[in-house]
Amino acid sequence: MWQEPSPQEKYNRALKKWGKGEELGKGAYGTVWHASPDPTTQAPRVIKEQFLSGQPEVYADLAEKESSVLQAISKWPYTPHTVRLLNEAKEERKRRAYLLENGGSNLYERYLSKGKSSATLEEITSITKQALECLTILHEKIFHGDIKPENLLITPEGYLRVADFGLACDKRGTSDIIYSDPYRPPENWEPQEKRHTGPAGDIWALAMTIYELVTGLLLIPAEISEQKRILLYQDKLQLEGLPQTGKRSLRKRKITTFDEEIRNVLGHKKEQVESLIDLLRKMLTFHPKERWTAAEALQHPFFTRFSDDLALKIDHDPRSPPITMLIQDKDNPNNQWTIRLPNLQSCFHLKKAKSFQITLWTENKSQSYETTIQDQSTFIYDRSLSRLCSLSPLPPEDTASSSTEIAPSGKRKLGSFQSS
Repeated sequence: MWQEPSPQEKYNRALKKWGKGEELGKGAYGTVWHASPDPTTQAPRVIKEQFLSGQPEVYADLAEKESSVLQAISKWPYTPHTVRLLNEAKEERKRRAYLLENGGSNLYERYLSKGKSSATLEEITSITKQALECLTILHEKIFHGDIKPENLLITPEGYLRVADFGLACDKRGTSDIIYSDPYRPPENWEPQEKRHTGPAGDIWALAMTIYELVTGLLLIPAEISEQKRILLYQDKLQLEGLPQTGKRSLRKRKITTFDEEIRNVLGHKKEQVESLIDLLRKMLTFHPKERWTAAEALQHPFFTRFSDDLALKIDHDPRSPPITMLIQDKDNPNNQWTIRLPNLQSCFHLKKAKSFQITLWTENKSQSYETTIQDQSTFIYDRSLSRLCSLSPLPPEDTASSSTEIAPSGKRKLGSFQSS
């Protein structure tokens, strides 16, 4: 007589079907295993297994939260640079396993572990850009809550994947303590009655991560006193608006500042290095409301002035239905983006090209529009499409503003989409 398999049997069968192999890494309450490749595409996969039995109840809650976030992200039409959930299995409150695409090694293993070479400026640029593109989309609904080198994965080809969503929170913010200490933003150190952390916390944590990748140093060591932490903000970061500490300086001798640490590694009197420092400073303001958003950071000249990237700002009317945008380089099929815009403002990057073709359509594809954008060209969307989306390149110098304007006819006029 057939009997329903027990939860334990179902769980074990799932891991066997996924081809659980050798151990790849181990954490506080979980292990990552090699899995067999996708049978159709042969794409590499891994199994992340969490052991919850005997652990504090909070670990089971974190596992449940991560499962919910991974499921949601996998259903979103467009979320760049995140590890995708392929399947999962669980033995209630005892074990949980996720079948995930293989995002590669984490940034700590790749650049910061013993014997590894530090990241080059080119790699820093690529990592920062991809992480910000991910956060631009995530921050419309959630924020990660635990950005650090161990939770950012990178493939041998240089593709970044954000992983480990156990501390993710609703974008409205939380009063919980999140982030690991060296990456924890100032607002998350406040007493609980004053503590409120939102998406700006991810921006601070990412900037701290980039500083560590450049210098190999933790700017804020773990387990230091509040007074020493504030003094590091004052002496090392030279932040403004800090609370009083009762001391004037961390040390009697001169301390090497944040800027100088970066220059000592990447070089002095280099325009690109100074641009990186300026970007990181805008991501590391003490007050979260003054901190740059991910979309603002992507518009910084650091990403466009020193490479062949073209920053594309997209303003979508929140009263309009979601749209999908396909941007294609007519001469290079690999240089393209398919972007789903759920009522947000975003900034993405393409390689500069002579000509792009833009296609826009709504959920029911009732409206579509195609045009070719070339050097020194100006285009006008008709009235119906101007309500869908305004598309403009970012000016090469004034990166904080858009070149979109309203033409005398009442139609939306788009500034030149230029390549140089």
